[in-house]
Amino acid sequence: MTGSDPRRTVTDLMKRLEEAEDTIRAIRNGEVDAFVMQGAEQERVFAVESADGPYRLLVERMQQGAATLSSDGAVLYCNQRFSELLNTSPEDLFGKGFDSFVQPADRLLWEALRCRGEEHGSSQGEITLETPEGVLVPVYTTLGSFGKEIAGLSLMLTDLTQHKKLETVLASEALSLSILEQAADAILVCDAEGKIVRASRAAQALCEGNPMLQPFDDHFALVIEGAPARGKTASRDRFSVDPILRGETIRGLEVCLLRESGQLSLLLGGAPLNTGAGTVGCVVTLTDISDRKKVEQALRDGDRRKDEFLAVLGHELRNALGPIRNAAQLQKLAGGDEETMSHARSMTERQVGHMTRLIDDLSDVTRIARGKILLHPEPIELCELVRSIVEDYRPVLETTGLAVTVETPAQPMETVGDKTRLTQVVGNVLQNAAKFTDRGGRVLVRVALEAEGSASITVRDSGIGMDADALARVFDYFSQSDRSVDRSRGGLGLGMALARGLVELHGGEMAAASEGPGRGSEFVIRLPLVDQPELELERPPEETRSKLKRILIIEDNVDMAESLRMLFDLSGYPVTCACTGQEGVDLAREFRPDVVLCDIGLPGGMDGYAVAAALRLSPRTQSAVLIALSGYAQDEDRRRALASGFDLYVRKPVEFEELERVLASLPGQAEERGA
Repeated sequence: MTGSDPRRTVTDLMKRLEEAEDTIRAIRNGEVDAFVMQGAEQERVFAVESADGPYRLLVERMQQGAATLSSDGAVLYCNQRFSELLNTSPEDLFGKGFDSFVQPADRLLWEALRCRGEEHGSSQGEITLETPEGVLVPVYTTLGSFGKEIAGLSLMLTDLTQHKKLETVLASEALSLSILEQAADAILVCDAEGKIVRASRAAQALCEGNPMLQPFDDHFALVIEGAPARGKTASRDRFSVDPILRGETIRGLEVCLLRESGQLSLLLGGAPLNTGAGTVGCVVTLTDISDRKKVEQALRDGDRRKDEFLAVLGHELRNALGPIRNAAQLQKLAGGDEETMSHARSMTERQVGHMTRLIDDLSDVTRIARGKILLHPEPIELCELVRSIVEDYRPVLETTGLAVTVETPAQPMETVGDKTRLTQVVGNVLQNAAKFTDRGGRVLVRVALEAEGSASITVRDSGIGMDADALARVFDYFSQSDRSVDRSRGGLGLGMALARGLVELHGGEMAAASEGPGRGSEFVIRLPLVDQPELELERPPEETRSKLKRILIIEDNVDMAESLRMLFDLSGYPVTCACTGQEGVDLAREFRPDVVLCDIGLPGGMDGYAVAAALRLSPRTQSAVLIALSGYAQDEDRRRALASGFDLYVRKPVEFEELERVLASLPGQAEERGA
């Protein structure tokens, strides 16, 4: 191009392009034969190639496809890369509309790009081409116009095929990374040598900061669940990823992760990473199941304790029933021997009292667990209460050969609580001391003032003591310290659990301590104190007995009904019995009782609730005092009985002295009715 005029060259090129465009238009109109065009006219069109040889050489060697289009989009010239993208020879492309290679879905976009290029001199955009074989080729287009004098466009195509593939790979990689980072389970990716090349956040948390890119077996000290701990033999149980790298898939394998901060239980899964070239690594997932394992162990322990409890309960009940049966036999064979009869009665009373305590403990534990136990708080002087309790239990303790010492401060200490329940708490601890301290031992009971307005009651014995395991479970329900066959120290394992539950209901706390087996035990009860003047408590009325109260007993247990009838009869009460609900209602109309003792669970389709409703509807019995007798001890049972018309609710077994106190506190209703 040396010495040539550039302006003249450009003008000549544009003129030749205009002539080529006229020829192409004539071909499309059928005025000129295409074959002739490929001869003479093609020579004129491609004369542009000779206008500037060096520039043409540069265009031919470009990695982008380049072409010149006429004003209506026909290809006038293209380089080799352009024809390669469309998989069509330059000769076949000459004079062919470029839009025929645009994927149908992108043709509107192409038209918009072309119009913009013509109007504004340039435009860019991304479209997809389709070769004659149907292969889709994504390209980035750059269009430029020749100017206003000569219509036409220059077109450059950049192949986006590899770019699109890379975008897909990157998108897939981003998704994988997102899953890896957000996964709750630990995910590890290892290479073919078992080295960790990628780890999720959860996995790094398990690592506790250990570096990545370490061999799996060194980085994670995993052993198969149940295998010997570190430092012992059986290294064959140490987990390795080698089987996974050899193509094995693992699911649901329980392993232990040994860490400096402690051991974790994990659920492991693993699968190889395969490509066409074979296994390139593996993926391992680890799910922390430590909490689940703890729950499972707790359930197993609870189930074991339940079985032990049922066995102990059966043992204790049979132990009590045996003497009762023997006492009944003695009374049959006594032949009027008063000493034998008295001994049999005492034996029966002791064993019935023992069974009653067992059943009461079970009922109390259930109510505490459900949060339904009721307290009757009143001002209580602790020192006086403790001294009274110890005196009540002193015969029991001294009978077993124990020396009892009580230490209380001179100043009074007042709390507010349920006197009966607090007596039960201290009594349970004293019974525990008597049970687990051998003859000749000592029991110390001390009351002391604590800081922050609280007092402590300490019961220390010189008994068999507790090891760490027993101490950790001493307040658990059904916890048994005596596991011997003869169970000489007995019990249901409820006393301490019940005591702590009652103390906590009073806003206090209870703790246990022991220096080990054979070194005694210590239980400390802490209760809040109140700083207030002593309240004047309402005194119960004097117990007076009115023998005019007529009593009806409705009870399907014949022995129960008859024994109560005999006791009331001997005490001077007019009394009669019925065995079914309907019989009791019918008898009540004639007998007109002042007091009705009615069992809840009655046969014949009319239970105690129905009896109460019927008696309340009858004018002859609606003012009678109705007392429910039931073996059910839940608060809900009591509420239901009172709602159905009963005045009082008494749990079985019934103490006759309790019934006498109830009757003595009632007004003389019989006199009021003139019966």
